[in-house]
Amino acid sequence: MKIGKSFPVNPGQVYKAQQKKTKEIQAEKEIITDKVEISQEAKKIKELVQKTVELPDVRRAKVDELKEKIDKNEYKVTAEEIAKSMLESV
Repeated sequence: MKIGKSFPVNPGQVYKAQQKKTKEIQAEKEIITDKVEISQEAKKIKELVQKTVELPDVRRAKVDELKEKIDKNEYKVTAEEIAKSMLESV
């Protein structure tokens, strides 16, 4: 068996070709990165939610007062007051 012409291999060219391929792969990896951005509206909503969580329970005193009146049987509400309150909330 006779083998024809052999091609000389230049190690410098092989190394440069491998380096070029490696750089291309790294460039592709950099392009395919994930990125998340939170909109200004979402940031504002988060801030407002945090503020509402930090608000003191200002109605606690009112609830306690009403519970006390109910326990003492002193809480009297007329049908007119209930209707008026319902209409005001609409």
